[in-house]
Amino acid sequence: MVRFYSRLAYRFAPSAFFQSRTALWRGAQELVGPFESDAAFSYVMDDGSVKNSVSSSNFDEVVAIRVTATAVGDGANRYDVERDLQFDIPFRN
Repeated sequence: MVRFYSRLAYRFAPSAFFQSRTALWRGAQELVGPFESDAAFSYVMDDGSVKNSVSSSNFDEVVAIRVTATAVGDGANRYDVERDLQFDIPFRN
């Protein structure tokens, strides 16, 4: 089955499950968390630079979206850890 979206938005916003933490949301659905509040998206450009924002006139120069976050354990289990995450989601354009 194939599902088509006219617009699909991802964002980091306050978590509904983890007090004072950030989560990754898709539309109105909380996907994963908890993260520290500095979680962010940035844009990897075709010249290798990374920008926090891009104007619509430069969209064709974006080759990947970079996700940067610190995942945290809130003591829900016996581990209270933090892990730095950074990965790129490349485009096929």
